[in-house]
Amino acid sequence: MPIDSNISRFFAEVQATMRLRFRGWERDIPHPGEKGGIRERRVADFLSSILPQKYGIGTGHVIDSEKEPLISHQTDIVIYDAVDGIVLPVDDYYSLFPCESVYAVIEVKSKLDASDGDKGPKGEIFKCVKSTTCIKKLNRSKHNLPPIHSIVFAYETVWSNNQVDYVKKWFESFGEKYAMNLPEVVLVLEPGFVLGTSGPSGYNDKGEFTNIYERDPLLYFASDLIYRLSQTGVAIPNLWQEYINWSHGEVITKTYE
Repeated sequence: MPIDSNISRFFAEVQATMRLRFRGWERDIPHPGEKGGIRERRVADFLSSILPQKYGIGTGHVIDSEKEPLISHQTDIVIYDAVDGIVLPVDDYYSLFPCESVYAVIEVKSKLDASDGDKGPKGEIFKCVKSTTCIKKLNRSKHNLPPIHSIVFAYETVWSNNQVDYVKKWFESFGEKYAMNLPEVVLVLEPGFVLGTSGPSGYNDKGEFTNIYERDPLLYFASDLIYRLSQTGVAIPNLWQEYINWSHGEVITKTYE
């Protein structure tokens, strides 16, 4: 069997298994929080199995040197530098991640939906662009680093027909109307497609998706993610100098003669 057939079959089987398990969670687990936790762990386990070991997988808040930690954005999955990066673990399930050590964040959604009316924008797609906008505002300029990649992994949508058109339309309309950033990549596992961007920067700075991939979507998603991570720089911040707001005239250190 050709190598490409083996690779396609591997990812197709993983995709089919994730779909089946997702339908089982929705049917059998009554608590929304538990559903969300399982949903995110399955994606994290998948990423851990395919990403090179230099990329760590965690969850928590991504922070920068200009914001209070708990005001910064909490995300479902954080991909960080597992070799040299700084991670501040609060417990086994939650950490603070200085933004300089982060490659990408992934929002995991059960179903993508959206609405916009008199009471304002609602739905998971609006939450995604809001989260992306927050992530893109994190200040990495002290180390001349590009923005953190923002990615969406969704199991399905609320629409039965023309799903690609609806997902694309709502992301782009929210981005334009509310001056928010779009994620670089959106994967919908069922029925299976990826919305993405192309170009030298790899960033969705034009407020629109330029490509759709429907063949082997999970394979494309994984391959594209690995490439993006390999092209993204990280750094080791000096927490003492960069993350502490020293007051004017405050004694920082005493030196013995």
